[in-house]
Amino acid sequence: MPAALFMLLHGERYQAWVVSHGAFSPEVIGPLVHDSASAIRGYFRGTTILALTNAVPVGLTAWLLDIPLVGAIAMVTFITAYVPFFGAIVAGAFACLIALGSQGLPTALIMLAVLLFVNNVLQNFFAPVAYGTSLNLDPLVVLLVTTGAGLVGGIMLIMLAAPLTAIIIRAAERLTAAREATASPPPDS
Repeated sequence: MPAALFMLLHGERYQAWVVSHGAFSPEVIGPLVHDSASAIRGYFRGTTILALTNAVPVGLTAWLLDIPLVGAIAMVTFITAYVPFFGAIVAGAFACLIALGSQGLPTALIMLAVLLFVNNVLQNFFAPVAYGTSLNLDPLVVLLVTTGAGLVGGIMLIMLAAPLTAIIIRAAERLTAAREATASPPPDS
């Protein structure tokens, strides 16, 4: 974590180093590095907004239903929101099991209904706003790459699968455009 924080604090210095040591010209590699940094920042900014929009109503519902461990339920909901698709399942199971064990089946069903509303309706409403155009990925692509990443690399790769996919797609588009620009003859003047 300290290395990631250091990279966030000194991102411009790393960006300048990558541009100066890249295999391509600075006109090509500069936008690639900028796209990569903006995709990762946009993804984690959007995920944090979505995590808050999940954790606050779930925690508030747990408090209103007098379920114990409200803080833990809200925190698990917030943290697992960084794991696409699967995090909601883990957080929902955690909250519902605590509700079931402490207050019984009717309370657990109310908590499940709130979780389904938060994870389906609210998240679908806020996701386009939270992510904006930072990733520009279809939800099916996100589901497929996160599932594949989970099979190959575990939880850490699941969290990075969507922004890495966006970076790879952008880099391929930019490199193709740069290759076409250098391959085509200059226009006659």
